Amino acid sequence: MPRPIRRWILIADASRARVVEVLGASGDPQTLANLVFRNDVKKAQDIMADRPGRTFDSAGKGRHAMVDSSDPVGEAERRFAASVLSEIESHASDDAFDRFVVVAPPSMLHHLRREMPQRLAERLEREIDKDLTHVPTDGLVKALGSEVFPLH
Repeated sequence: MPRPIRRWILIADASRARVVEVLGASGDPQTLANLVFRNDVKKAQDIMADRPGRTFDSAGKGRHAMVDSSDPVGEAERRFAASVLSEIESHASDDAFDRFVVVAPPSMLHHLRREMPQRLAERLEREIDKDLTHVPTDGLVKALGSEVFPLH
């Protein structure tokens, strides 16, 4: 008898992520306790310690605050996405799962796509643009329906 397909579902947003495992087409989702992540989300004003500098207008006597061109919140989200994917990739090398599904809101999905290692991209079955981090594991079958759970 063939081994059931092991599907890992990453459910993430900018502040938390978890991996849920589903065995076979009709298996119930189970959160993998060692793959639950938290990110201390800070506002840009908390990350940027100082107020922006001031500069003179190029013409005239006016002064105004300089605009900061960096995105510290986006960079923190990118680092969180990279660290989560790195941990999942370490399990991919052990063949812990066969297929990979990502469920995240658009901004986090963007970071996950950009940071996804090739080994995970090869197993990627589907990306779903939803924020389901607040949905308990036993509610995922209803929330994702036949997109991920075809025989439920």
